[in-house]
Amino acid sequence: MIEHNNRNLICILIPYFGKFPKWFDLYLYSCSKQKIDFYYFTDCKIPKRTYSNTFFIKMSFLEYCQLVSKKLDVDFYPKHTYKLCDIRPFLQLIHKDIVSQYDFWGWADLDLIYGDTSEFLSSENLSKYNLITSHSERIAGHFTIIRTNSRYAKLGYKIPNWKSQITSEINKGIDEGAFSAVANPYFRYITFVWYHLYKNFKNENCKYDFYQRCQNFIHYFAMKDALFLEEYTSPIPKQGQVWKYNVKASTIQCPDNFYANKYLANRPLPYLHFIFFKKTQYLKTENYWSDDFWQVPSDYDYNCGGVVEISNKWVRLRKNEMCQ
Repeated sequence: MIEHNNRNLICILIPYFGKFPKWFDLYLYSCSKQKIDFYYFTDCKIPKRTYSNTFFIKMSFLEYCQLVSKKLDVDFYPKHTYKLCDIRPFLQLIHKDIVSQYDFWGWADLDLIYGDTSEFLSSENLSKYNLITSHSERIAGHFTIIRTNSRYAKLGYKIPNWKSQITSEINKGIDEGAFSAVANPYFRYITFVWYHLYKNFKNENCKYDFYQRCQNFIHYFAMKDALFLEEYTSPIPKQGQVWKYNVKASTIQCPDNFYANKYLANRPLPYLHFIFFKKTQYLKTENYWSDDFWQVPSDYDYNCGGVVEISNKWVRLRKNEMCQ
């Protein structure tokens, strides 16, 4: 069993197989700036530079599927690794030996870089809430944490037909769909009001603001142990918009014309999710990264600092701030 460093209260569990993305070294550096321990169950080549809060457990995809099957008493042998998203609500049960060392456990994506999470994951929030997620309208697949000894920890068992759903070859989106429904039963009513009433009078950009107001209302009267806080981490980049990651400070500056700024109320961006910078099934657009988007030298030492600029066209370093 891996012993963590006794400093961090949160662990993020990430099974990932195949090949790490081009930005993985930058991503991993941004992880090193967080008060979180990250565990990767993987057959990927381990990067040359790792950190005290990043742990790699080498295993094949088949071996991991065997582990899941044993721990959950199911036959979990999907053909595609993306199906691993469906077991996220059960990760505490699968990795009980690791999770038992922490106050919180959770899941996150790799297609992001972390910025300043200190306000989102403040001591006050960690003491007050049993579930913290970065969306207002559902549980976020790209970042969610759950208190180890809370009602949410085993809530995956409450998902209707959970065994057949996770063993189906089809990806069901359980982490954001079915788990959201059992974790927050008020979602269905909020969604109904948005799609059948409110949406007719407001544009799509107001959706998250609407959901956040509803969540705040529900939180005041009912669900006081969960924080659904819209952090606008998954922007749809427009031509000319540039996000800037300050390497030394581990902060992310949004473009001046980023529409969400007025809703963010100057809160620091905890992370920048790349889903709409890449080609994705969730958005029909030609405005996404091409094969040559990654322009950061492969041997760059992020400990030197600098600013990484991110747009829909490229990810690059300011030349005058690179190591000499």
